[in-house]
Amino acid sequence: MENEEGLNHLWVEIMDSAVCDVRIHIDLPEGLLRLPNLTGHEESDSGTIFLDGPLKERDVLVEFFTEEAVTPGRCEIIVVMDYRDAHNREQSMIRTVVLEWVEETQWEEIVINDDVAGRVKPMRSMSLQRKDHGDEWIVLVPPGTGMRGEMSELEKKYRIDY
Repeated sequence: MENEEGLNHLWVEIMDSAVCDVRIHIDLPEGLLRLPNLTGHEESDSGTIFLDGPLKERDVLVEFFTEEAVTPGRCEIIVVMDYRDAHNREQSMIRTVVLEWVEETQWEEIVINDDVAGRVKPMRSMSLQRKDHGDEWIVLVPPGTGMRGEMSELEKKYRIDY
């Protein structure tokens, strides 16, 4: 991930369709920020993502970014998932994702995961989605717009969905 105006995505796919009441918490290294999940799941103020009841949707997609330069090198994103298994037992799973910060001059060396890119690209065209809560509507903000303002020229160079 580019260390100064970097952008990346994390795709959490829940493989076991028998789990329910999933809670996902993502610990970020210093200098890395994130938007609310792009898949529209409910989140707490502390950033815990909720997938209540039996799973209808098994994917969670989160966009990460930097606003200030960070020191190049490696760091870790820690993903903690608490859930109930098929036997209604509370379970917990922890996964670590290694992230390498690189300088702008090295951005061509960054490998793009085509599976994740394939999940992010369709979200560019998504603007409104009706929730199953009466007349309540939510706006799903396409990546790169809205909350953080305009994209920089550097960000436009390496975005997968621009």
